[in-house]
Amino acid sequence: MSLALSLEFQYTTTIEKLWSALTDSSKLAKWVVNIQDGEAMDNNFEPVVG
Repeated sequence: MSLALSLEFQYTTTIEKLWSALTDSSKLAKWVVNIQDGEAMDNNFEPVVG
């Protein structure tokens, strides 16, 4: 069994800035915040082609 998830978003920025925001862990951490205590949570996001 294989599972797939596809999401489509539109952003009003350059592809370079968007890619940097998604692949730089310090920038990504600013997007992902623990609402309970206001601290950015750890992440292990690793973009993979395919």
